Amino acid sequence: MNDTVKFISQLLLRPGENLVVLFAEGNDAKANDIGVPLVRAFFFKVAIETELKYRYQLFGQLEPQSGKDYNYLGDTGHGTGNDILRINDDDWWVYHFGYAPLQDDLRVYKRLAAEVGITGFEYTTPDLPDPLLGSPFGYVKGREILNYYDPPAKTETFMFRNDRRGQLWHFGLWNESIDTETGQMDPCLLIVGKAYRLLPITKKDIMLRLLHGEIPRHMITFDGVKNIREETYIPLEWKEVGNELYVTWEEITGVPRPVGRATTVTRGRR
Repeated sequence: MNDTVKFISQLLLRPGENLVVLFAEGNDAKANDIGVPLVRAFFFKVAIETELKYRYQLFGQLEPQSGKDYNYLGDTGHGTGNDILRINDDDWWVYHFGYAPLQDDLRVYKRLAAEVGITGFEYTTPDLPDPLLGSPFGYVKGREILNYYDPPAKTETFMFRNDRRGQLWHFGLWNESIDTETGQMDPCLLIVGKAYRLLPITKKDIMLRLLHGEIPRHMITFDGVKNIREETYIPLEWKEVGNELYVTWEEITGVPRPVGRATTVTRGRR
């Protein structure tokens, strides 16, 4: 991320702006070929946007040097009721937001609901952020927040409907206070961003120009570089409407593909 991008407000979109959502896949290696990574790219234009702001304070009391395990933000409590981020039955309605813990001593951890943990390792399972142990990495804490109403860009989160049930993102907490008398807290998380109604872009020439940066766009790589089970997450209508390209990272970054035997580049839908 550009060092000048520090706040979520710098990443949010307005009507008429373009969005490309990327899902990393494996590579396109064939027999005796040099494989290069593939990505599924979905192309959208923001039709309507509206403010998204929510003060979530349903975690229950948190004692000093204690945590709450990962769970969704339920409307009756942490992990109970409906997920407040749930989008019930509209594949073209999404949330784009950042978040800020409101107490200085509060750490907030985030992960995909169906994943063991967010990590760059492909094979090895490393020590993952554990809210119940207060892991000293993989979190954002209140003391680091410069502006609660404009959370850090590193908290950027993208939410769309997941199998009509929500629960795409889980959050965990740790109270790092050591004061047993005054350190008890009622944890509070502020969500700040926008809700968008999206229009799918289906003209291939426009999609390629967006991909190559010839037309301004904001790109979101969903859950980083890992090969997630993207079929679990991608809404059905996204896959059916034709606003998708299978592309190589060369087409996004401009870095030339290595020359190998019988190399091919996969373009368009499979």
